[in-house]
Amino acid sequence: MIFTRQHSTAAESMTSVCIASLLAVALSGCGGDSSEANGADAPIVPPTSNNAPVANAGVDQTVMSAAVISLDASGSSDADGDALSYQWQFTSLPDSSAASLSGASSATPSFSADTDGSYVVALTVSDGTDSSVDTITITAEATDTNHTPVANAGIDRGVTTGDSVTLDGSASSDADGDPLTYRWTLDSAPSGSSASLNNAGTMSPEFTADMDGDYLISLIVSDGNLDSTVDSVTINSTSSGTTPFSRSYAIVDTNQNQCYESTSGDATSCIGNGYDADYSGNQPDYTLSDDGLIVTDNITGLIWQQSSDINGDGSLTSDDKLYQSDTVSYCENLTYGGRDDWRLPSIKESYSLIQFSGKDPSGYQGTDTSALTAFLDEVFDWAFGDVDSGERIIDGQFASSTQYVSTTMNADATTFGVNFVDGRIKGYPSERLPFYVRCVSGNTDYGINDFSDNGDQTVSDDATGLMWQQDDSDSVNWDDAIAQCEAATTASHSDWRLPNAKELQSIVDYSRSPDTHNQAAIDPMFNASSFNNEAGEDDWGYYWASSTHTTYNDNGSSATYVSFGRALGYMNGTIMDVHGAGAQRSNNKTAVSSTPGAGSSTGVNGTFYYHGPQGDILRDNNKVRCVRDSEPSDTAVDSESYTLFSPMQSTETYLIDQQKNTLHSWQSNYRPGLSVYLMDGGELLRPGAITNKPTTFSGQTGGSAGVIEILNWNSDVVWSTSLATDSYLSHHDVEVLPNGNILAIVWEAKTAEEALALGRTSVSGDTLWADAVYEVCRAGEQSSCTDGEIVWRWSSWDHVVQDVDSSITQTYVSDIGEHTDKVDLNFFNGSGSADWTHVNSVDYNSAADQILISVRNFSEYWVIDHSDASQGIVSRVGNPPAHGGDGEQTLFVQHDAQFIDSGTPGEGNILVFNNGANRPEGNYSSVDEFCFNGEDCTPGELVNSYSEGVSGEFYADHISGAQRLENGNTLVCEGTEGRLFEYNASHEVVWEYHYGSEIFKATRYMSDYPGLAVLN
Repeated sequence: MIFTRQHSTAAESMTSVCIASLLAVALSGCGGDSSEANGADAPIVPPTSNNAPVANAGVDQTVMSAAVISLDASGSSDADGDALSYQWQFTSLPDSSAASLSGASSATPSFSADTDGSYVVALTVSDGTDSSVDTITITAEATDTNHTPVANAGIDRGVTTGDSVTLDGSASSDADGDPLTYRWTLDSAPSGSSASLNNAGTMSPEFTADMDGDYLISLIVSDGNLDSTVDSVTINSTSSGTTPFSRSYAIVDTNQNQCYESTSGDATSCIGNGYDADYSGNQPDYTLSDDGLIVTDNITGLIWQQSSDINGDGSLTSDDKLYQSDTVSYCENLTYGGRDDWRLPSIKESYSLIQFSGKDPSGYQGTDTSALTAFLDEVFDWAFGDVDSGERIIDGQFASSTQYVSTTMNADATTFGVNFVDGRIKGYPSERLPFYVRCVSGNTDYGINDFSDNGDQTVSDDATGLMWQQDDSDSVNWDDAIAQCEAATTASHSDWRLPNAKELQSIVDYSRSPDTHNQAAIDPMFNASSFNNEAGEDDWGYYWASSTHTTYNDNGSSATYVSFGRALGYMNGTIMDVHGAGAQRSNNKTAVSSTPGAGSSTGVNGTFYYHGPQGDILRDNNKVRCVRDSEPSDTAVDSESYTLFSPMQSTETYLIDQQKNTLHSWQSNYRPGLSVYLMDGGELLRPGAITNKPTTFSGQTGGSAGVIEILNWNSDVVWSTSLATDSYLSHHDVEVLPNGNILAIVWEAKTAEEALALGRTSVSGDTLWADAVYEVCRAGEQSSCTDGEIVWRWSSWDHVVQDVDSSITQTYVSDIGEHTDKVDLNFFNGSGSADWTHVNSVDYNSAADQILISVRNFSEYWVIDHSDASQGIVSRVGNPPAHGGDGEQTLFVQHDAQFIDSGTPGEGNILVFNNGANRPEGNYSSVDEFCFNGEDCTPGELVNSYSEGVSGEFYADHISGAQRLENGNTLVCEGTEGRLFEYNASHEVVWEYHYGSEIFKATRYMSDYPGLAVLN
């Protein structure tokens, strides 16, 4: 039997959470508009009635018969902080069971599962006034009980519309080792799609993504007796040029299509003045799943619950609202629409849904709400406040996960929320206001900016595709702000505009505030001018946005603004931060003194005006920061450089430009195994991971290939060869030689008897795999060999030595340290598995005719001589103990050792992605440059290193790579995160791209590379 590392996937248990009814509370001090004339809100008060406790009996368990089970009620809670009492009891026992609970009145009782079957235990939790019940099921099984298999449909991914998509259920598992059968179903597809699954009963069915949108596919596996639970995968298909998502933080347009005269507020024609409706951005585009449960935002890549009806009674009322802390756990524990990766949205994710085609009902005194319009697309459900429960019409606040880093009102902890009824962001007391909740999944990079200082008084955000003025300016009023941006020529650009509300909110930094950081809530790359506010404090301003905030009677005399300083209000004679830096509110466009119902008072700078229940302080002279698209929509793609990569769980390979647009993609029948390269003629070279591996290597998944193929620009296979027998299997990487032949890494399988006969002290399985490098013939003008023939071979097996058995004269040496050109047969680094050396990259230096390989399990790179296969290791760096030395280890399970190309800074040296697992000082990754040529340094000396150290987040424990570029920058693939980034000589990150799933490595090509001629 071959013993290899295997990863088992435990079946997830579902927790049933009983959510108590929430009492409606009359609230003020949060929500509502400063334009509400009557100011009729009641003060904020905590709930006066008792909140029922929430019982939590824990998660269901499967145990072995006769096991002693400990139960745990510690997850139970009481919103009022009351002391709890516990009472457990069996509600169901297996036949013949005599089980009894020990400590039934404690939080942690126990019992013995004395026979096979299900034990259902009920927990009653009481606070002395009210109680609630939760149950848990314990299933006891005999040791020979058949276990339910686990389906794994693969990871969500993006494809290009028109592509053939191959699904992959190979990660499905069965704890008993039973063979599995597969049953795939296409649950939903975009409207108009005629897609269907081919070979739906196999491990890897296929379909054609014929329309833009989401394809939801489910998988059930069976071991012949038991079916698994359903696992689902979502394939997002978009038209060529937008996959993967071209912008990780794409801003959806406000949907405002009407212009308004500033003074009167009357609707007027849009004539290019620079109002929101004069510009058209990414128009809202949503897809509702066939079952009506899920809405996919085709612009942002976010996936939403369609409904916020959490109790499922068919209507949205105060009973569907939760306090903020409960909204977090609700989303984390939610299984809905075939997904279990839900989360509470951040304020930026939630605000992506707002539409300023809505009408603000603040101040509306009527009872007929049929003519009122929400600030939300009609594909979603929504509701006004529950008037029957004492709420206001405008109480349509939705919770977010974003907490204010400071406090509001009377030092209240504060949560930001979006009100889709009145069209605002405000900070609300975290535990005194219940919220509606709409959970989100998908695009975890949404809301993360990628700023770069252009050095010309502008800042670009590659995540949104927007360019901003680095400096701000003052205005007289909203009309003046519009005019300033329309006339701006910063950095010689003439297409500046006043940002709409969603564009402006995208640059808020919610991790900063005036009171905690003594700065505006914006990245310090921007210059934000401070001023002395109405209370005499140093503060930062409100900034005008171009979006009109229209009232329920269609008056457009108010405009939106975003506060990058304190969102001040005047309450009970005190000026205070009432809504938090990052709030979006509105006030009159031209003269706040004319606001109906506005009050006035005197501050340190003279008279100021305020309005509404929280006394929002109004200002005419809000600040201005103009924006433009960093690349006009009709501009050709950047011609400087292009990045090639293939996600590990995909059969596609992508070529993206510096703006992160997908220029081209190739489709293969194989997932990568693992690298991909563009050849001089424009063909794609890639090892492919075969699914039916030879028996010797059947358990190996880490980097295995088995086939090498070359695809033309249209994805047609123009050359391929197999390197898969019971004796050898190719893996990880390939390299094209100047003569057109291809170097490939292969495992050579040696029997345990062979290894022991040469002096190996132990072999954990039937075989031991020694790495080799093969040169494979690719017949053509430069090579007259037979196509696919192995014309050259260097194997580590031919150079092994050992120092434990002197009777084995063929390999015995008395001192390993004196034979650094040899391979210690008994060097173990890890589990001692069959995969002994685990080479993961190969590179070629034509000037020296030398080959460089990264030997992961030795934590070394080796240089070998291509001109003489009989010669051992020419040089080695990284881990002296691997060859009997006593120097300091510098490499730790590294990947992607490369010669730095001629004409590139550092040429002749060796660049390595040092994964950094098990460093003595702690785990972290680094990109390390080692001296090789010895001209200005000592060979093997570390001459340059990029890392974030132990305290940083840059760490990939496997895969990954790095490439030195012609401009001296370095391209890095942080493979485990699916993150590509480029840093300069000062170690500043100047470019970054997030794909979202694992990538083995990436390669950058300049526009003059011959293989890219097809783009010209």
